Amino acid sequence: MKATLKYLLLMVFLFQAFFLFAQEPKHIPPPPPPPPSSSDEVPVLVKRQPRFPGCEDIAGTYEEKRKCADQKFKDFIYKHLEYPDSARVHKIEGIVIVSFKIDKGGNVKDIKVVKDIGGGCGEEAVRVIQLIPDKGWKWIPARFYGRPGDIMFNVPVKFELE
Repeated sequence: MKATLKYLLLMVFLFQAFFLFAQEPKHIPPPPPPPPSSSDEVPVLVKRQPRFPGCEDIAGTYEEKRKCADQKFKDFIYKHLEYPDSARVHKIEGIVIVSFKIDKGGNVKDIKVVKDIGGGCGEEAVRVIQLIPDKGWKWIPARFYGRPGDIMFNVPVKFELE
């Protein structure tokens, strides 16, 4: 019994010593808050994608109008696209990706080449996209919960020799 009492007192003493000499946990500061979003930020996900002009008057659902607009945009690009001589001579083929912003007014801005294959193909793709604002056409802007807004738009343009 005496040994058990000594053992119990030793355990109580060690237990108290452990808490007496235990270090305080280091204070870990919370992570910094995310930076405030600026009004110049352009979202990637949208409720409704922008549409190329020309299909507003057709009867049908949003999806039918979007498919019509996608086809008109594709037809527009390939109608005005001219294969650059340098690319033709060097037999350059591939896909150029052009990025541009469609603002909430439907205007095309900030056109740039994201992926180029050379031979003047990137410049030609930009020239064709630049024809849209040059003609005075405006896109139907993207919609975010019922309101128009700016969005970045990427377009692949295929260059293929016959």
